[in-house]
Amino acid sequence: YLNKRGANARVEAGGDVFGRPTSYLMDKDDRPKDPFDRRYIIVSMSPNAEEPTRRTFFISGLNDPNTWNPLDFDVKESNPDPVMLVYSAYEILHVFGSQTTELWQNTGNALSAFQRLPGGGVIDTGAVNPWAICKMDGTIVWLSFDARGQYTAWQLQGATPVRISNHAIENHWSNFDASGAS
Repeated sequence: YLNKRGANARVEAGGDVFGRPTSYLMDKDDRPKDPFDRRYIIVSMSPNAEEPTRRTFFISGLNDPNTWNPLDFDVKESNPDPVMLVYSAYEILHVFGSQTTELWQNTGNALSAFQRLPGGGVIDTGAVNPWAICKMDGTIVWLSFDARGQYTAWQLQGATPVRISNHAIENHWSNFDASGAS
């Protein structure tokens, strides 16, 4: 089942647990977060022992959050890092991996509603976990790792990530483990 907030939710079939949703794109009134997504629910599954590099995300039926066709999925394909979360903001679907992010849009295509932005749509920074992201000042802000494994904060300006944390705060953050924060 999927609960309203996506917390502690599990997807089960025949008693076997396949993973837990890392994203459930609904607002507090049970409506999708952005107008372009109002017709779909999009979820990604956490990497697990059986599939540590899980790169798929799943799309509900058009205008029907109760219908899930097993063929309605897409794959984060630019880099083999696992999908950490999917996040909808400002008519763009952000598919965050642990090291890279892909930008997708709803094209209205009947066979595959979402496609990566033309020209690449790939950002060379990922996300720490599904809970360390928010909308702020007309853009999104998230927590990531840098090349040394240090936490860094980023803000998206257009399709360009801009580091908004400084070395002092990043050094302080190194005392914490945010990889499983909830």
